[in-house]
Amino acid sequence: ATCGKILNELCTTGEVQEAEITSGGYGRPAKSYVYNGDYAMVACLYVETDRGKIKLSVMVSNLLGEVQEEYVKEIEDVTSGTIEDALAELTEKYDKLRAAAVGIPGYITGDRIGLCNFASLIGVPLQKILQEKFPDIRTLVENDMNAAAFGFYQNNSRNENDTIAFVYSPLEPLTGADGKEAELLSKEQKRLLNIGVDFGAGFVSGGRILRGATGFAGEVAFLPAPHLENLNTTENRLKMAAHIIESIVPILNPGTVALAGGFFD
Repeated sequence: ATCGKILNELCTTGEVQEAEITSGGYGRPAKSYVYNGDYAMVACLYVETDRGKIKLSVMVSNLLGEVQEEYVKEIEDVTSGTIEDALAELTEKYDKLRAAAVGIPGYITGDRIGLCNFASLIGVPLQKILQEKFPDIRTLVENDMNAAAFGFYQNNSRNENDTIAFVYSPLEPLTGADGKEAELLSKEQKRLLNIGVDFGAGFVSGGRILRGATGFAGEVAFLPAPHLENLNTTENRLKMAAHIIESIVPILNPGTVALAGGFFD
């Protein structure tokens, strides 16, 4: 009786649909039901810098994870207005959009964005702004490495109590006209690497993202780094990767460390 009541409610809202009646050849025929994946849509938006270009990535899926639309486009700058406009376009196109997650390259403390690759977002209560502007859509603003780490955990962990570290760097090695790796990084790339802003990490343990007291956990860019003149050689890239890993292991003791992005060849 309880199952019937719940199923009737779900059928009324359209989240579940009644299917054919099945019979095992004895007793009462049984009703079967199917979940309606198109009952609602979910949007994921992500902003990043890639080789000096600012990109906005957008993906919309139904509740079964079936992608309805996916694209990446270059934009001039990232502000709260940029993300509001992108989400507004999606709401006009998908009247069943009910949730939206926004990934940003920065950490969130309280309800405000802290350190971020986009200065215009620092100190902005982005999630609050989006929730107020789109009251019918459940919004979430998340550190991009936390989101990536949790995605990796869901797709690769055999045990829900696994502890994983997900380390990411988008920087790719330069290549010369002959297709071989250039001897040196550009001055700008070297500057970024020397201060470590192109490295990030996310941690998951026991099914939970580890954010720390102020959301700063995973900012491995601020580890005291070894001085390496040329990070475009395989040897020095290995040294940097090893330095990050050896700093994480004694504290987190992860069962798995995933290295992602162009820097980790």
